[in-house]
Amino acid sequence: MKKATRIVIRLLAIAVIIGVAVAMAIIGRGHTIYLDNKDHEYNGTTYEAFYKVEVLDANMKATQKLSAGDRGMESVMGQKYSTVVAVTRKEGDKREGFMITYQIPYGMDGVILNIPAYLGAADGETPAPEEAYMEEFIPVEVEDDTEEVVLGDEFDLTAEG
Repeated sequence: MKKATRIVIRLLAIAVIIGVAVAMAIIGRGHTIYLDNKDHEYNGTTYEAFYKVEVLDANMKATQKLSAGDRGMESVMGQKYSTVVAVTRKEGDKREGFMITYQIPYGMDGVILNIPAYLGAADGETPAPEEAYMEEFIPVEVEDDTEEVVLGDEFDLTAEG
């Protein structure tokens, strides 16, 4: 009887682990999306930064305002990213709304999305391929240049001296 109970407990533990793994696969993992409103060049085509880009939430309220040359950041769960942006092309122009939706490649935790390149098709241009507007964010490792300072008695002041 003890052996059967032990086997049942082990099978239940394995089932729980598999259940958690399936749930995590469905929920997805977290990603950081960096939204660039910067000039971008790809294969000889230059995508110019917009005067202003507003990233909107589900209630159509601006969560981020990006001027030309700015970068914003959002954290998302899952492999699909979707948001609405309000773009002002040049100072004094009317705002235009666009939906941004794309699949985040597996294996990328941080993704840089260049909004002008993504929306290049909004001007009637040929849609840019994914590598034109999306790249992996790789943090730069900063080398520690600090020197260790040894504090000592430079004048050798002792009770005898």
